[in-house]
Amino acid sequence: MAAAVCLQNVHKVYNGVPVVNDLSLVIENGEIFGLLGPNGAGKSTTIRMVTTLTQPSQGDIVVAGYDVNRQQLEVRRQIGVVLQQTSVDSDLTVWENMEFHGRMHHIPHTQRRRSIDTWLDYVELADRRDDKVEDSV
Repeated sequence: MAAAVCLQNVHKVYNGVPVVNDLSLVIENGEIFGLLGPNGAGKSTTIRMVTTLTQPSQGDIVVAGYDVNRQQLEVRRQIGVVLQQTSVDSDLTVWENMEFHGRMHHIPHTQRRRSIDTWLDYVELADRRDDKVEDSV
């Protein structure tokens, strides 16, 4: 059985500045793993690469047997992640934020719109769908 997560010689460079430099690690299925380090050590960038939110500049990352660069949808189907930062854009409306996340998860257009409307009704926010998130909280 393949490892849950495997990183081999992973690098990430932003604007010529190395953020992650030659990281290799294996997390086995069922293993509990903590990624620790000081601010700026590349922890969040590493998680963003593993979860397909950004691509490595170099190296290979495989999650549940799927390559994060070539099989992003399959990787996303295998994982669940809650990031520190908020996942909403305060410049968008409630409905636009939901639409964006539906697109990111490749939910088909018609199903996505129907689902957004259904959930807004369910949580009693249909009347706030056109409010910007910062005004709605």
